[in-house]
Amino acid sequence: MDLAQALRRAGINAVFFGYRGAWGSEGNFSYQNCIDDTNTLIDFFKQPANIEKFRIDPAKFIVMGHSMGGFVTMNVAKAQKDVKAYVYLSGWNVGYEAERLQKADADAVAKRKQGLAASAAPLKGTNAELLYDEILSMKDTHNLVNFVPELAGKKFLMVTAKKDTACPAEYDHIPLYDALKKAYPNDVSEFTLDTDHVYSVSRVEMIRGVFEWLQSISY
Repeated sequence: MDLAQALRRAGINAVFFGYRGAWGSEGNFSYQNCIDDTNTLIDFFKQPANIEKFRIDPAKFIVMGHSMGGFVTMNVAKAQKDVKAYVYLSGWNVGYEAERLQKADADAVAKRKQGLAASAAPLKGTNAELLYDEILSMKDTHNLVNFVPELAGKKFLMVTAKKDTACPAEYDHIPLYDALKKAYPNDVSEFTLDTDHVYSVSRVEMIRGVFEWLQSISY
């Protein structure tokens, strides 16, 4: 929310919303529903009446997401051909994790399900088993590295943190960044912060980095 408020202060329309089934929203939560909800929101703001009502420049949509939101962001980048700017903040590559989980031992699987149970606490219509099964179902379809050939003509900012244990850079950042940078060397930027997954001691630095990137692409 601090990033959203900083964007608003700079004169940018900023929309922060709850996915269905999360934080009191109606409906049932799933990772696919999060992707669908975000695409629905963008499509809403592409409607001519809403462009006029909210004073939107449809040529300058920006999609930003943190953690699971980073995963959603890259799925949106694949789906929204005319949306050109994306920020992946310590994102999560669900498809790549699914590959690793299928090779993991029983203790590692149990630990992951325990973490998912904690994540499911504020969510409606789901639980650790459903979330785990959905992760596994995305192995062949949602490895973000495989999206790269479909992302030409877009701009990306990739942000990671040295002490991130929730979405470690070696799994969730570096392979995707390297693939994007190789394919589109002039369209991908990156910075790394010396902090944890939620940028606990680097919020201002993170926000400043996002703004510097927006200026570099003339947004």
